This record gives sequence, C-alpha cells and structure tokens, in this order.
Amino acid sequence: MAGDFPYKVKWILAPLDQERAGLYGTTTHPSRTPASAALASAESVVNSLSEDRGRVQIHILSVSAEGSGRNLLSSDDLRTALRYHDKVFPVEVVCRPLC
Repeated sequence: MAGDFPYKVKWILAPLDQERAGLYGTTTHPSRTPASAALASAESVVNSLSEDRGRVQIHILSVSAEGSGRNLLSSDDLRTALRYHDKVFPVEVVCRPLC
C-alpha cells in the first residue's frame, strides 16, 4: 500500500504459567506506523496459537525500520493503537522495550 514501510517487530510470547516455555520471534510487516506494525505482528502470533495456549502475554520488544536497529515504538503509541484497533485481542499485548 502507498505510504507503508516494512517494519521489523521483535516479540516474545510469554506464558504467565512459569512451568511453560515461551517463544521469541521476529516478523516483518508493511505498515504506516510502528504501532500498526506491532498490532499486525501480534495478530499473526495470536492467529498461530493453539486453543490450549494457557494464559499468555505478547511482549513487543522493538519495532524498527529496515536497516536500523533503533526502536521506534513507545508504550504510549502501542496503548493508543490498541484502544482504537477494530479487534479485541484474546491475550494482553504490552510494550517491553529492549534496552
């Protein structure tokens, strides 16, 4: 789409049950903003989960533009995007930036 840029999203699928293992991944999504790329990534992770996933959170670690490792996503931007998103996620999506 016009005006979209490829953003690389790093995330962790973190189970709230400490006995279960989590997943770490990176996805790339064309989007207009880093926050919308984070939501697209969260949607793709949620769509791949099984029904017996248990209680989990998706931690968005960073969203960066191609060729740059700098995080472009703030917690406020993600919260605002979640508030106006047209779908309700079945898991909590939070910003946990890498230092």
